[in-house]
Amino acid sequence: MKKILLLFSFIFLFTGCIKYQELNNMAIITTMAIEKKEEKYLITLKETIPKKEENKVATEYKYYKGEGKNIEKALEDASNNSSKDIYLKQVQNIMVTENKLLKAVPANFKNNIVLFRVK
Repeated sequence: MKKILLLFSFIFLFTGCIKYQELNNMAIITTMAIEKKEEKYLITLKETIPKKEENKVATEYKYYKGEGKNIEKALEDASNNSSKDIYLKQVQNIMVTENKLLKAVPANFKNNIVLFRVK
């Protein structure tokens, strides 16, 4: 009986929401734009914010910009410009300005890339 009680005690103590994050504290990014100007990378992140209205769900957008000597530093700068935690697992589209930048994009995003030209 003591073993069962001890087992249930461990189950309740060591299970639960260890990595719990509040959705209101996260910026859910759906689109990312990557540009290269001179020796710097410029990144623009688009946050989708669903808002409930009377009979429908409306959507608002917020944009975060960052720049750095590589893509990681640019993302870090964009994250520092946000009061929320940047959440990139919902990225559906990545826009890049040059073919050379495609090498810097992870392979699992290759189907979601839109190549555009900026003059």
